[in-house]
Amino acid sequence: MTNTQGPGSSGSSPNSGGPGVTNDYGIRYTGWQGSGDTWYYVVNGTRVTGWKEVSRDEWYLFSSSGLMLTGWQQVGGVYYFMNPNHDGTYGKMLTGYLTINGKPYYFNQLHDGYYGAMYSNRYAPNGKFAGGDGVLY
Repeated sequence: MTNTQGPGSSGSSPNSGGPGVTNDYGIRYTGWQGSGDTWYYVVNGTRVTGWKEVSRDEWYLFSSSGLMLTGWQQVGGVYYFMNPNHDGTYGKMLTGYLTINGKPYYFNQLHDGYYGAMYSNRYAPNGKFAGGDGVLY
């Protein structure tokens, strides 16, 4: 049976299929599929690739095979941080001020075409400068 609760849930049923997944009634499945660190989002039986807004302001990033990505991700030369922690928001793109490996960063919270993008070589809203590596000084 496929776990349909999503990566933020505590469900641990094993993944039961891949692209073209249907339920017991032959209806193409839509929703989360997977367990542990391995998650996919399926729409009408097909795994999503690239960016997907699963619910309002909850963005996830999927590989070309449909695997949900976590941690630092670079897309089009821009860095994003996808939650690597199983804290109820596993895999979700994080925004705002974050401390990662002891260093402060800012990820855009505005819906201006760069939502979730790490600031670099510019000032964050708190007045601190984000260097080329994104670390706030």
